[in-house]
Amino acid sequence: MAGYVGRSTMGPPNVPFTSAIASILAKYFPMSGFKPLQPTRLQPLYFPTWFVHAELKATGWLSSEAGAEEPQSRTITVQFEDLYLPGINLDFGRILVRDPPQYIELAKPFSPNLAHQWGHDVMCLPYNILPFDILDKSHTLSYTDAVIDENMRFNPQSVKMNLAACYPVLLPVYLAQYVSREPWPPVTIILAAHSDPGVHYIHIPHPDAEDNVRLPFEELVAGQDDYIEIGSAPEDAQARAIVVNPAGENISDGLSSWLNDKLQQRNAPVSLAARHPIDLEDPRVREWTQEEVDPVYNWLRKDRARTFFRKEILKNTNLDESEITTVAKVQGEGKFAVDLFKAFLKGDAEWQETRAASVPEWWKKWEESQKPRRSTR
Repeated sequence: MAGYVGRSTMGPPNVPFTSAIASILAKYFPMSGFKPLQPTRLQPLYFPTWFVHAELKATGWLSSEAGAEEPQSRTITVQFEDLYLPGINLDFGRILVRDPPQYIELAKPFSPNLAHQWGHDVMCLPYNILPFDILDKSHTLSYTDAVIDENMRFNPQSVKMNLAACYPVLLPVYLAQYVSREPWPPVTIILAAHSDPGVHYIHIPHPDAEDNVRLPFEELVAGQDDYIEIGSAPEDAQARAIVVNPAGENISDGLSSWLNDKLQQRNAPVSLAARHPIDLEDPRVREWTQEEVDPVYNWLRKDRARTFFRKEILKNTNLDESEITTVAKVQGEGKFAVDLFKAFLKGDAEWQETRAASVPEWWKKWEESQKPRRSTR
């Protein structure tokens, strides 16, 4: 990580700043003969973000396993691939992460020359959110907040990492403010510049503020959010949680929906700010390169084969996930189910062995560093 504070996802922005913003407005009024509005203030910046790959485990309860009785506690294992999070506690970061960069091979190591582009100095915002701290904050959730849906809840204090890697990525962004005539408030356009054309949003003052007069176009916009999507800009975040144990798509869908709701709440990034300086030399902070990402991907996906087998067994039996433990349990479900379960048992030890061998060295060193030191006295 020496010499890297992150990576610029596309190097320099793709187009000059003024023409980029002007093209947004001109696009919607072709052949009108009117000149595009010019921004009163224009600020190019690099916005800090994180990609996260992780596997977490926690004690949880699934009502589908409980029947009419109280659900039984069990270990739930969840994976995150390409979870994209803001790296600074500015509210508009929650909309920028709706459209993550797609092409890791186009990312460039950050260098001083990237701080001056198209005749403009580009502001580099500092990191003050660390994903590992978010895990620590999860331990303070109330049991009410830890209810995913009517079928699933978890113990916040039990959440632990099996493995996690965070990749800092600097996202090129343009902020352009337009000052309207009274009585309407200023309007800011937020343009993510890592692709051409970049997705863009219009920010307006909070619509619940009674002292602000609404702009004419706001009467046509449903909802109460203060960011309006324009063109192809995503309306929602797409964070995906994959529950690998127990197996079940509906469980993953419920957890993903809960996670997106939490991350997209107004001022959610503000609550994630760290109370200490961000340590980019933490060994779990890795460069966003194919060489760094692939080993973590491979480690995560080695557990997917086990999950696939368990799903197939569930499809071919009337057993619950918690009952698939021994051949005797599966015996009454027919020969195919028994053969499938025996194949699972045969491969399970090998899968676990190869997965243990593929743990990245930097993670092993970090885990070793967390062990209590014996006194030399």
